[in-house]
Amino acid sequence: MTSTQKDYMTVSAVLRRCHQCGKPQDQAIKMMRCSRCASVVYCSRECQKGAWPVHKPSCRPVDEANPERILKNVEVSLYGFRTVDEFSQALRDFIEAHTWAFQSYAKAHIFMEGGTDYIHTPPKLMEVQLRCLCTPGGSRDPARTFSFLGHQWRTVAEYTSKPVGARNWARSAAMREAAHQYNSGDPRFAGMLPVLFAVEDISSWQTSLYPQYRPYYASPQEGLSEVTFKSLMVDVLALCSSSIEHGLALRCADGQESIAALPGRFVRSNKLWKWEPLFTDWDRYLAGPRGIEGVDALLRVIRTLHVTVPQLLQIIRVIS
Repeated sequence: MTSTQKDYMTVSAVLRRCHQCGKPQDQAIKMMRCSRCASVVYCSRECQKGAWPVHKPSCRPVDEANPERILKNVEVSLYGFRTVDEFSQALRDFIEAHTWAFQSYAKAHIFMEGGTDYIHTPPKLMEVQLRCLCTPGGSRDPARTFSFLGHQWRTVAEYTSKPVGARNWARSAAMREAAHQYNSGDPRFAGMLPVLFAVEDISSWQTSLYPQYRPYYASPQEGLSEVTFKSLMVDVLALCSSSIEHGLALRCADGQESIAALPGRFVRSNKLWKWEPLFTDWDRYLAGPRGIEGVDALLRVIRTLHVTVPQLLQIIRVIS
């Protein structure tokens, strides 16, 4: 299983990683897909074997004659995808490209609902609604393949009340348990938030598990009024949504000096998508002529007085 115990904002600049150990793909490491379902990748046979007990319940062999698969292939062909597997990979790449934004978006909403107890009373999942922007022959920039429409909270009871939801929940039980066990050694760990990514007019989706942690402080709004804290969280939501809208992948790459996440784009080289920051110093960018359209759009969404984008990014990291 991919490592989730590290600070989720610090990731490799390379897009795809081994599903088991988290090792990033590069020229020396050619990832191999699960030969049965083709939905996950591994850096070695050892990792594939190690992941099998958790992956097995959700692994389904590809059956091209299956009516459901035929329907899904037709759905995604309208957007230029040859198969639903190709579409699913594009969706996974998009989610990975905007991991910082989606995790921070979920965290801000949880804080606005009173904290991590909200996702457990009763047990809930977050459903994120997306729209596919791909066209036949168009670019597959992983940060720009979908648009973000919004979200809704669903109780697990509601989700599993329908047969398809019940099946999916049962199949992912081993994965949820493994993720919980992996993170349970951290005393701040407060459980996993399942996030379902659903795409408009397409019957394929992806599920991610986001670990939730109690803040370092007794209260995440310590020293702030309730009004100010809520204003900051509203700004976080706007910042996350705007970064996705403009195809700006916010993240902290391994080794970068900035505490605040940096905006970047994905560049394709040697058949690999790699994240590159648009700049390496927020203060220097703010003091200069600026001029990067998407970044300047981020600056305009902040409504809390006397708070800058890099300050907000640092606040997010501290409370996460």
